Amino acid sequence: MEQKANSIGEEMIKVENSNESIIVKFPYNPDYIAKIKTIKGYRWHPEEKHWSIPHSELEKFLSVFDEEKLESDLLVWFNNTGKGTRNKKIRQKNDKVAHSLQQRVSGIY
Repeated sequence: MEQKANSIGEEMIKVENSNESIIVKFPYNPDYIAKIKTIKGYRWHPEEKHWSIPHSELEKFLSVFDEEKLESDLLVWFNNTGKGTRNKKIRQKNDKVAHSLQQRVSGIY
């Protein structure tokens, strides 16, 4: 009997916001682990069984996990980040990342 292999693309990566960092959760996957380790400031939390990355590395995270399915609350967080900022570059970067998230994120509702 032939066993169907789970496609890596079918595994959902959960992304959550916290005050200190961005929390990333996924089932054990060596490819995902290698990807997250390319992000500056990554950290494994063995007791909670999740990874964290600095907020400043969100764009890098989205780039590294470009082809993966994400379940995220980041749109809520990101829509409130940078509002009212006078720095045009920060607003433009926030808009760019928020737009990317809107196109790729599932599980928001």
